[in-house]
Amino acid sequence: MIHNPPAGPPVVLIAGAPQPSLASELGDHRYAIAHAQTGGLAVEWARDLHPDAILLAADLPDMPRIEVCRLLRADLGVGSNVPILFVCADEHRPPSE
Repeated sequence: MIHNPPAGPPVVLIAGAPQPSLASELGDHRYAIAHAQTGGLAVEWARDLHPDAILLAADLPDMPRIEVCRLLRADLGVGSNVPILFVCADEHRPPSE
């Protein structure tokens, strides 16, 4: 699902489950968000969209995120200089005190 396509620089958000807070925050800063729910789709979209950054969550249904990272780095269409950020927060749990 691609959110806010005309907004600005593309960012690929890779997460098995929706990340509404993160997507909203990025959208507020005028990024175009592409939410890929599988690693395979993320690699395809990153190749097509040439994102400024890739955000990679832990809950992917098809492969471990380290494998997605390896595939992204190996794909010449994505580029080795695109930052890949591992997202570790669980949006579905309240913050601990």
